[in-house]
Amino acid sequence: MLLDLLGNLEIITIMNNSDPVAEVMPHCLKDIKILGSALVANVLPQEDREKIVTLLANKSAARDIVKGFGNSQLIREINLVRDRSKEELPILQVKDNKIFYGNQEIGEQIILYKSPLPGELQARLSYESISDRFLEYLRKVHHVIVLNESIFHVQVFIPNIKKIDFTEEWNKFITEVAFSIYGYPKHQLPGLLNTFVLLLNTIKLAVPEEPYKGFGVPELPIITKEQANLLAAWYYAILYNLLTQNKISDEHKKQFFGIETKYNQKILIIKKLSKQFRDFALQQIGITQQRIPKLIEQLEYLINLDKFDFKPKPILTKDIIYFAYRKAGDDNNSNFCYSCGVNFINKEKNYDAIKFIFQSSNQRLQSSNNEKQPKICSTCMSIAIASPLKLSHRNIILELSVSKQNNHSLKIYDYLRMLTNKEINIFSGKYILIPSEYIKKKHKVFVSQKLGQIQYALLKTAAIFPLEVLEDFKFNLILQGNQAKELSNSYLILIKGLIDNYGQKIIADGEINLRLGDAVRYVEQDSPYLAEYTIVKCCKVSKPLNMEQVRYKYWNTLKGDNDVNSKRKKLYEDVAALTGLTYAFAKSLESTARSAMKPEDVGREVSKLIEQVNDPFSFCYYATLGDEKKTSVQARLYSNPDNIFMYEQTVDLLKKLNISPQEREVKDKDGKKYLTLYADDINRAYTYFSDESRENNYSQDKDWNELTYNLKLSLYTRFPELVRKLNKKGDK
Repeated sequence: MLLDLLGNLEIITIMNNSDPVAEVMPHCLKDIKILGSALVANVLPQEDREKIVTLLANKSAARDIVKGFGNSQLIREINLVRDRSKEELPILQVKDNKIFYGNQEIGEQIILYKSPLPGELQARLSYESISDRFLEYLRKVHHVIVLNESIFHVQVFIPNIKKIDFTEEWNKFITEVAFSIYGYPKHQLPGLLNTFVLLLNTIKLAVPEEPYKGFGVPELPIITKEQANLLAAWYYAILYNLLTQNKISDEHKKQFFGIETKYNQKILIIKKLSKQFRDFALQQIGITQQRIPKLIEQLEYLINLDKFDFKPKPILTKDIIYFAYRKAGDDNNSNFCYSCGVNFINKEKNYDAIKFIFQSSNQRLQSSNNEKQPKICSTCMSIAIASPLKLSHRNIILELSVSKQNNHSLKIYDYLRMLTNKEINIFSGKYILIPSEYIKKKHKVFVSQKLGQIQYALLKTAAIFPLEVLEDFKFNLILQGNQAKELSNSYLILIKGLIDNYGQKIIADGEINLRLGDAVRYVEQDSPYLAEYTIVKCCKVSKPLNMEQVRYKYWNTLKGDNDVNSKRKKLYEDVAALTGLTYAFAKSLESTARSAMKPEDVGREVSKLIEQVNDPFSFCYYATLGDEKKTSVQARLYSNPDNIFMYEQTVDLLKKLNISPQEREVKDKDGKKYLTLYADDINRAYTYFSDESRENNYSQDKDWNELTYNLKLSLYTRFPELVRKLNKKGDK
């Protein structure tokens, strides 16, 4: 009870903050949400509509919020706005939780209380995903939008068009969306075909991996006729597949054909739906001669089923939903739901836990010596059926959340929907399930088993999400055992750059890309230069300009990553600055060597120079070799799109050395900007970095060696052709 009170402090604050007369709401995201909802519901004065549309069009978050309603007319109106007005949004007022635009009431804000989440991870994911889907239904069908949310409640705005009975809407959502075949395609609200069936077709839930070693025929609550037909179609598809492979006895064939003949008309829709089930779905149930009669029996039962009295209990209500309780040490698993804790009363129908509910259907209960299949209530079982999120060591589940304040969570759904349209991924609410791929289909070995789940998650997340998404959102990998691991945005950005700009694939020529796997581990160890060098050794840069942008984004994100050691952040920045300083001399030597040596000797000379970076005097001395006309050691560092990050870091380094960049920065006859650098700059830079009095210095041998080692790696990545030559002779 104490937890309930603490959790509802925010709710009490929200409700009691309303002034008896009127509360002036701040100009923020909340206003945009309310006005967007009011526009879609058409409850604002018509004479003000165009003005408000124009004002919303000039708010960065408004477009994403409006898209969330799925109203094409309003989206089109906002997209057509060309006026860049800086006028503020109109002031909304609150009186007794009623929202007023001027003197006109446009809606109300209310609190909906959430059902307590189950403790077991997979069951909790099911509750969270169905809650998100129900809120999406309310938003798209009734224009109800979430204003605030916690783990205990949601505060929503309801436009003033009609009273909404949330229990009635929950039941409608369950029957017409969640447990229908197709859902509401118009509103992009998926039904069982895109949740239950997609899951069965995509993820092998049972182990071991051999065909027909799955689980038994499940006993499931049936809520609608469409669900019954779809489940019957699954069983029909399994039986028909056995029939075509001649793995069914003559007696069972007779029973199967008898059903087809007896229910000739009813079975037509089932036969049509059965074509939706693919290989994985046909292997989910472990087939034995003892289970085939059960499949046939269930098929006939579902064909004849026409009474559907049960509906899962609402998970969002106007009244507080209290936790069920049970006595401490009570391990009688027949009296309560192991998932949500509710007590079974009046012989309420309950079910044995199966893979659709828990990651592990067998649990060792308190004070029990043996594992048992705990009992599950009908509501938890139903919600689990509607959820496509199932934990497995062979797939990954990611939770997305907003990273930047100026972004809104509705953006998440757009990105996830886009991804599930492009690839075979499954999303539900703020979660996305990404199946692991086979290394080789014949061998049935998953990539995640070989690479490691976290490494595979980093690679797949970086590969499928756009760069701006990796910057804007947080990614949590849902692990087994009620744990989650945040995937670092800076890691994801750099890995994305390595994959896209070096043409890398997780599977190459039927084998795991071990170089890429090594690079990911180096990224995790905060060794970005070694990670990139590892990839450069085996391939050619295909997009150098884009890779430079990735380096900048990685560094920019790295600065805000509190989990990365500050020394590692500083090292990346310092190496980038020294790279620019020394790269200019390496390019100068390369130019000199090209005019005086054979082409095959040029690379060798540049490599020799790079190998001297641990000693500034040796480096400067070697940089003058081969050019007798040189009277001083100097070089130019040009500012180009493919080295802009390096160039800017070099400019910052000159400032730290008390050298004015303005005095060094000039333009050549073609108007190209460059820095003039001298050998003394290198000496001063090395002295600066080795100064013991300076914080984060490199005066210790270990630190100095690490600095110059990473500098060497960084320089080699700027001369990729040298790295490939070194790789042929043996790794350096």
